[in-house]
Amino acid sequence: MGFPAIDQEKIYRNSMEATVAFLERYHADHYMVFNLRGRHAYDPSYFHNRVMTFEMDDHHPPRLELMAPFCRAVHDYLAADEQNVVAVHCKAGKGRTGVMICAYLVYINFYCSPRQNMDYYSIVRTVNNKGVTIPSQRRYVYYFSHLRKRNLNYMPLRCELIGVYFERPPRLNGLYFEFSFVFCFNYIFIFFFSFFLSHMELFHKF
Repeated sequence: MGFPAIDQEKIYRNSMEATVAFLERYHADHYMVFNLRGRHAYDPSYFHNRVMTFEMDDHHPPRLELMAPFCRAVHDYLAADEQNVVAVHCKAGKGRTGVMICAYLVYINFYCSPRQNMDYYSIVRTVNNKGVTIPSQRRYVYYFSHLRKRNLNYMPLRCELIGVYFERPPRLNGLYFEFSFVFCFNYIFIFFFSFFLSHMELFHKF
């Protein structure tokens, strides 16, 4: 579903009031909300504190280490009571939501292949059969399927950035531009650096 908005965003998305009313009317005491737009948090008391958050960036795939915990949380909640349902949202309720729902379909072996699961999601979620369309997001559904089929656990590795290299600087009409680097880790700002390129010789110094 789309983000349950409280401010002016509710003009063109789901409103918090309408979302709560729907869930309380049809699934009272038997729903769990999964927020994939974590930095846009809301008071979980709207949903009687039945909210779980998995942070994902818009138009990006999820961190691979989030996919299995999400699937386990969904599966455990649905298995606890046959009346239980889950409501999963990001911003529009299509890309990030689709990746994680397709991952869950992989998790329960709904279809044999990741492609079939994504096709199914596209059919039941959208009117134009365009569900998970961003290549990197689709690729991560395949990654997750690979891990499941081989019974592998993904463990993030520590990496060290030792340099950034540009083969050639972008330019327009012979002019070079300012470069800026912003480094973040897990949404935490680490480092910022900026410099201006006036000619190729200056570029070669970096």
